[in-house]
Amino acid sequence: QQFKTKTYEIGVNKILSKDDFFLNLKKNYKVLPATFKNLNDDVKFNIKLKEADDPHKLLRFLNERVDVNHFVEIIPSVNDIFIDCVNN
Repeated sequence: QQFKTKTYEIGVNKILSKDDFFLNLKKNYKVLPATFKNLNDDVKFNIKLKEADDPHKLLRFLNERVDVNHFVEIIPSVNDIFIDCVNN
């Protein structure tokens, strides 16, 4: 639990205006490029939450604007945790 990064993979479809959606999203959250693959032609991206942010609030924010079809927390692997500990 202590090594979670509060980063989420998100896939959405049916975005009417991508520019407005991402502009509004970037005002509230740190948006990162997607690191996952999918079979559909969906819009995908990662979001890193601040420590105080609630993932349920993020999901509500997204559901009010788009059709969410993928929402998964990225859990670091043991290898990632080891590398992070050694680097620190």
